[in-house]
Amino acid sequence: FRETAPVPPLAEAMVQVDAAFEALTGSKQAGWKTLTDHPDIDPPHEALRLRELCTEFMRTEDYAKRPEDFKKWMKDAQDFAAKLEQDLLERKKAGYAGEAPAVLNQTYDALKNSCSACHKPYRNTPPAK
Repeated sequence: FRETAPVPPLAEAMVQVDAAFEALTGSKQAGWKTLTDHPDIDPPHEALRLRELCTEFMRTEDYAKRPEDFKKWMKDAQDFAAKLEQDLLERKKAGYAGEAPAVLNQTYDALKNSCSACHKPYRNTPPAK
């Protein structure tokens, strides 16, 4: 018997996606700044992590076998993460000064909605028997 079971690439990526998304959610709640209780979490880097996780998963055989709607949602998530990364980098360069631009919340919400749309048919629905 194996000590551990192999984890499918998507499941492995989604664990990391959840961690990055949770960090971004905390940053959003803090006005799109680095959290004082987690100074090691850099908001632009968390968006970069999300983008790279999407990019790397999109290179797998598992991704190639997925339906087109799944691929579209994954590409959308990658694009929203890239936009969020760029906007957060600009905010960081400005020293996180002032109120966060509304576009950050809009892009975050679009990213979240893209993930949720994919979760409905592919994660939250039991497989057909």
